[in-house]
Amino acid sequence: MFKIIIQFYISGWRNTFDYKGHASRKEFWVFILVNLMFFNLYSAITGMLKLNGSGIVDVLLFLSMGFSLQLLFISILIIPVMSLGVRRMHDIGRSGWWFSGLLLSNIFIIPVFLGVLVNSIANLYSWDVALPISIWASLVLNLSVIFYLTYLCCKPSVRPSPLPH
Repeated sequence: MFKIIIQFYISGWRNTFDYKGHASRKEFWVFILVNLMFFNLYSAITGMLKLNGSGIVDVLLFLSMGFSLQLLFISILIIPVMSLGVRRMHDIGRSGWWFSGLLLSNIFIIPVFLGVLVNSIANLYSWDVALPISIWASLVLNLSVIFYLTYLCCKPSVRPSPLPH
């Protein structure tokens, strides 16, 4: 079992620039869940650090040490996750643009929309009204994209998997 998990995880990294193949459900979810485990483990470790400086020093140390490495980790993972998602869409008989379009809209289009929404509401009313609305709109839009991507990636394959189950 552990050997298969390692095989699927390495396969995700090995096929980082392959956008034409297929990826099984297990290959996709093993890669995603192992990387989430690493990310959450790192976040827990940096969250448990006791920093003894003043408030601003603690914030600056966290931003330089914890947050910047988390952003680097996410930036590195965008390309393998994108290619794996595109291959997963091919495996269920859909175009890879389903995954790419939804993921890129979550990264680029939704933040621009929310920025315009917050600015418009703040100009009409106040920032006290705009911020809660933007938080809820962000939550609803981002979760809807994430749930739909999860639904698509959980669909069964339309072809038999070449890798062992």
